[in-house]
Amino acid sequence: MILMQFEWHKEWKKMLMWFLIVGIILGMFMYFFPMMQDSAMESIVVDKMNALPSNMLKMFHLEDGKSLLELPGYFAYVFQYIFIAVCIYASMSGGNALIEEETDGTIEFLYSQPLNRSSLFFGKYFARLVLLIMLWLLLWLVTITFGYAVKPDDYHIQTFIEKSSLIFLNEVVVLILFYNLGILISTFIKSAKQVTSFAMALVFGTFMLGILAGLSDKFSWAENLSPIQLATPSKMLNENLNVTEFGVMLGLSVLFLLLGWQIYKRKDYRL
Repeated sequence: MILMQFEWHKEWKKMLMWFLIVGIILGMFMYFFPMMQDSAMESIVVDKMNALPSNMLKMFHLEDGKSLLELPGYFAYVFQYIFIAVCIYASMSGGNALIEEETDGTIEFLYSQPLNRSSLFFGKYFARLVLLIMLWLLLWLVTITFGYAVKPDDYHIQTFIEKSSLIFLNEVVVLILFYNLGILISTFIKSAKQVTSFAMALVFGTFMLGILAGLSDKFSWAENLSPIQLATPSKMLNENLNVTEFGVMLGLSVLFLLLGWQIYKRKDYRL
């Protein structure tokens, strides 16, 4: 409990900073939605979408250009970029969890605690996991707030709440997958300075696999290697992850966590 409190105190300001930055960007995106309701803008959007190749539309999840003119569809399009940012946060948070003290030269603090390796590992793990879930919930509240503020007068906000909540519920599985993979990486990297590079490579690497899958049917297999693509907001608007996708992501998350735990128990601290 002491370690969780220490980790919480050390990390909550970072989470808050991420929330403020990402929340402001999300709010700015949502602020522009009423402009999409203008008849001239509607004509421009439809014409431009019809002029683009179908593969390009698929790459950026714009198969139905008219969806941008509706609140859930517009939100799903802009939120895919917010989702990528939070995946990076999840990877970085997990990646820093077990290596920060060694990099900062404060590893003696962990040695001074009357705790075994498992308690240290899970204390850090759950403290940061709670912060990740809090960030996700705060962004959900921002989404609902701005959705209510920018919705057309004749639009029922309950519909938007249900559809956006479906996105948030499904995508949290992907966040935990990236977080647990970050935890595993944290057990074997040499310095916290490497974490950002690993996190960016992981997230953008899988994102690019999703784009590759949209280029041609020959690369459709790449979609199954991209958690971001499998849970893209436009897809999650009307459906859940299927049982296989959910099971694989959950299984990999547990595997990464268990591997990280076992490696950490045997790891020699670098003083």
